[in-house]
Amino acid sequence: MISANWVQVVEDRTSGVVGVVVVTPTALQGIAQLYGLYVDPAHWKRGIGRVLFGAAVARAKGIKAGALIITAEPSAEGFYSRMGAIRIGEGPFYFSPETILPSLLYVIPRAT
Repeated sequence: MISANWVQVVEDRTSGVVGVVVVTPTALQGIAQLYGLYVDPAHWKRGIGRVLFGAAVARAKGIKAGALIITAEPSAEGFYSRMGAIRIGEGPFYFSPETILPSLLYVIPRAT
């Protein structure tokens, strides 16, 4: 994933990684997958997630995608909703089937 340029990180002033985002292509034309977006909890509420989401959108545009599909941790659904994603379904977490993960779709705005 790193050599394919799908991974981007955010570092703090000491060059420590405080966040990472991974966007991958899918078999569906025009749709990329937000494979993961993580921010170190010690750095929450500082805009890092918003910056990483913006990087994810830019990466999706770079691979000619018009939308991002997101499978989120339940507690992150509100964040993605604030970013403009809409819930399109849900499904069980593979490793813990009693945990239900929301599926969201973010349609990338066209440049005007």
